[in-house]
Amino acid sequence: MQWASLMSQATQGLLHCSET
Repeated sequence: MQWASLMSQATQGLLHCSET
């Protein structure tokens, strides 16, 4: 499992949700 990948995806998703 890649923690960095998970964190990156989660952060991006959150940012996208917040931006919307």
